[in-house]
Amino acid sequence: EMTQRKQKHLFGLAHFDQLTGLPNRTLLLDRLNQAISVASRASRTISLLFIDLDGFKPVNDTYGHGIGDRLLKEVAERLLSCLRDGDTAARIGGDEFVVILIESDLDRAITVAHRILGTLRVPYEFGKKTITSISGSIGIAAYPNHADELDTLITAADNAMYCAKKGGKDRFVVFTPPSEQS
Repeated sequence: EMTQRKQKHLFGLAHFDQLTGLPNRTLLLDRLNQAISVASRASRTISLLFIDLDGFKPVNDTYGHGIGDRLLKEVAERLLSCLRDGDTAARIGGDEFVVILIESDLDRAITVAHRILGTLRVPYEFGKKTITSISGSIGIAAYPNHADELDTLITAADNAMYCAKKGGKDRFVVFTPPSEQS
């Protein structure tokens, strides 16, 4: 029983973000690989949302890392509230999150992105501190429409997120393949 508990603890350390409890990059990649395999066999689509928080660094600088950590935990809860069972929200580092939407076309991904943007804008209350400067930049990519394998799908969503940041933040951008850009 002790060995089993230690193995469970080690699995948790290896696969989950210790701050938010969300899957980490390792578990995200495993789940995304599985989702792509299932989608490929069933001729279905999945959507990937790459989310970077806007306005997070000043929170750490102004209020300290304790409040920054509490804010990241709250963001994780808010992300989960926007998803269906079976979808995955993961924290891949700092203030970056990735969401896998299984059996999701672009219309659903856009709906979820709007929901996430709305929930991130709601003020964060920490005792007497109210933080209203947080929003998100979201990049959306779909399998197999934008990419047909894991690495290129992540890269596509990440590139779209950078376009959202450059476009003024607090928005989402759907990946556009270079061949379709004007």
